[in-house]
Amino acid sequence: MVNGTDLTATEFNPEEWSVVLNAPQRSPRQQSKETEGTQPSKAASAAETPARKTKSPPSVSSKLDNTAVARPRLKRLPRLPVDVFKIGFRPSAGVDLAQYNDVELRAAVVAKSGLHSVVADEDLVCTNLAKNIFTVSTSCADRVANYAKIRELTLRGKKLGFHAYIAPPDGARAGIIYRAWNGESPQDLLQELRRANPLLPIVQARDMGRTSRSVLIHFMAEELPPSVKMFGILYAVFSFRLKVEACLNCRQVGHRRDVCPLPNRLTCSSCGQKHPEDYPCTPQCVICGDAHKTGDRACKQRFQRGFSRLSRP
Repeated sequence: MVNGTDLTATEFNPEEWSVVLNAPQRSPRQQSKETEGTQPSKAASAAETPARKTKSPPSVSSKLDNTAVARPRLKRLPRLPVDVFKIGFRPSAGVDLAQYNDVELRAAVVAKSGLHSVVADEDLVCTNLAKNIFTVSTSCADRVANYAKIRELTLRGKKLGFHAYIAPPDGARAGIIYRAWNGESPQDLLQELRRANPLLPIVQARDMGRTSRSVLIHFMAEELPPSVKMFGILYAVFSFRLKVEACLNCRQVGHRRDVCPLPNRLTCSSCGQKHPEDYPCTPQCVICGDAHKTGDRACKQRFQRGFSRLSRP
């Protein structure tokens, strides 16, 4: 869930977020369907030789030589309840959530929120160590604002910075429009999109970063609309594909550099080595290990699996 938008204390407006909080509660779409021809594949798998079964493909770390840090195999995360509100917490760079347990994180969140522990008794915390973030889920809309306004937590007597964001509702579908952002705030984007498209169930909108003019929009619908209107312009809506998050500091996949739990290594973001700035190095992708910049369009593994190809609906 790290796919959220950060809020400063001055930007947070409970009235704007009421659009998300009042979104229709629904079960998420089916994530998998029964596929045909599974029996032959199982039979073929059973016929494999023991040597073939034990052979594993080369890891990304082995391809990157000494530019990558070995990544431990993490267990699958438990699923949070559906049809509840989820607030993500992303720590400042250098804060390693693996150093704290979920009991400590939950106690710090409840204390900072100002809520009584009995009131927040049913709210849950789940940590994603691969992404170095954690999520708080609550079924009460009134408590969402208390959590979303948190900007720091006190852990073991030390105040640490955190960025909180409200995740889209379960079942929301993400679409993206290009060449559309001109510096508007997420609140202004959402207000204009809802005004110009009153029949579309738009629940969230935000820009995709200061270096991009794209706008990410979440719809409470099974299918994306072919287009949306915004500020008098008609934009085609494309399905959004999540990219693999890669850290240029520790050279691992799963999280971004701004939440890397390790100190700044002061290495080249292109190749991962230490050398003068004007040194003509050969880039090496953290995701696939090939000789191109991490996340470049030439990378065939830059998108997460399980998402449809970028296309118009």
